[in-house]
Amino acid sequence: MKNFIRTKLIAFSMAVSMMIGFFTPITTFAAETEYTKDVDVKVDNSVTRAGVETLPYGWYDIGAFTFTDCNYTTVKTVQGSVVSFSFLFKKASIDAGLGPVKLTVQICDENCNPISPKWVYSLNSENDIQGIMTPDFNLGYTGRKIRVFTDASSVGASNGNYRSIDVLSFSSYVK
Repeated sequence: MKNFIRTKLIAFSMAVSMMIGFFTPITTFAAETEYTKDVDVKVDNSVTRAGVETLPYGWYDIGAFTFTDCNYTTVKTVQGSVVSFSFLFKKASIDAGLGPVKLTVQICDENCNPISPKWVYSLNSENDIQGIMTPDFNLGYTGRKIRVFTDASSVGASNGNYRSIDVLSFSSYVK
């Protein structure tokens, strides 16, 4: 009888902890870097989980992702001095019924300080897919380290919800 009660109590505890974990929000980033350290040699070995660390000359496909609210990419080193970005995006399915959504894009330095104006692109219907290209932006010099800031928000007045966007394609063009 004692084992039976203990078994049921453990099963109930596991079920409750799984339910709590299921409903707990988790913040995610479109791109992040995982660092490992070798103590003897003292070398920092970076392993990129999403995106690339260097944006080469010409077109480069960075990837696709879904984000909620706002996001910064990992630090990217731009080989040229002029960069633009291409996005193909749509409203995420978890945003169904929340009204139109807009994407705001801004180039920031490696410390997240804005260096470009904000570019805002709106979706006007539930199933709209938008392809956009930011204007060419002169970074001032070759090899500048940047982050790309993206923000999903409501068109017009805020409805109080964090908004989500599916980025179907994210590319850079470097001159």
